[in-house]
Amino acid sequence: MVTTWDIDTRLLRYFLTVVTEGSIRGAADKLNIAASAISRQIGEFEVRCGTPLLERRPRGVVPTQAGAALADYARMQIEDGERFLNYLRRLRGLQDGAIRIACGEGFNGDLIENALVPFMQTHKKSTFHLIQAGTMEIVDAVLEGRVDIGLAYDPPRMVGIQSVVSARQSLHAIMQPSHPLAQASQVHLKDLVDVPLALPTDSYGIRALLRRVEASSGVLLVPSIQCATLDMLRRLALSGVAVTFLPPFTVFHELTTGELAAVPLAEPFAGEASAHLIIRSQRRLFTPMEHLLGIISSRVRAFQPDPS
Repeated sequence: MVTTWDIDTRLLRYFLTVVTEGSIRGAADKLNIAASAISRQIGEFEVRCGTPLLERRPRGVVPTQAGAALADYARMQIEDGERFLNYLRRLRGLQDGAIRIACGEGFNGDLIENALVPFMQTHKKSTFHLIQAGTMEIVDAVLEGRVDIGLAYDPPRMVGIQSVVSARQSLHAIMQPSHPLAQASQVHLKDLVDVPLALPTDSYGIRALLRRVEASSGVLLVPSIQCATLDMLRRLALSGVAVTFLPPFTVFHELTTGELAAVPLAEPFAGEASAHLIIRSQRRLFTPMEHLLGIISSRVRAFQPDPS
């Protein structure tokens, strides 16, 4: 029979890393520990539990139902431990605690200028770990407890993910103000078939949304250029070489200065996309993190109503 005293933090970290990496070898490489040691400890714990925790497959492992429950327990225990350590640091006046944030590239400037700068003025001892990632990478990182907060564009609904705030941020065609379509009230995908296009890679939520819009309208977009960063898309639109597709908050400064124009897409799916501020469901928050979530919700442009 297993008691809570049998479940030490080291075992929980080992097991959670195995689940996250999808293999014992991958976890061993990440933790710099012999794979045999991790395998032995998990195997011994499975014997004490009386049930398998991992399903061994040819190319790795996946958690069983009991293993998934243990992984959830591990995340909560590790988060509680970090929360307690952050409390001790604040008590000793060392720092307010470390906050881990994953966000899509389009949120970077908005997050830093409108949330992190004002937050750090009143929480001078807080520290941050900032990660830039694609939509699904952000969702996975939040779900697996690798980050505390995620800012994602049009993420899928998933069990275990809580949306703190969301705002409709429709997809627009982004182009030079001198482009023939720049003054239109809206534009259809079919109007852009013969126009040079710059599109993001599949890791971006924008690309997944565009595929749904294409499927609903029966139009296939063939990009002249595919880009791995939104900054490249922005620069290509500024140069006039190509038209791209972005929510307006990602090019706010260029729209404000008149360097770019944003024309709403007429297709319904394009108008249904939203920006989401997400955390893991039942995530226990320490006070500075709660304050930061409030600032992000109220000040970051991506989470304000879409003017279009």
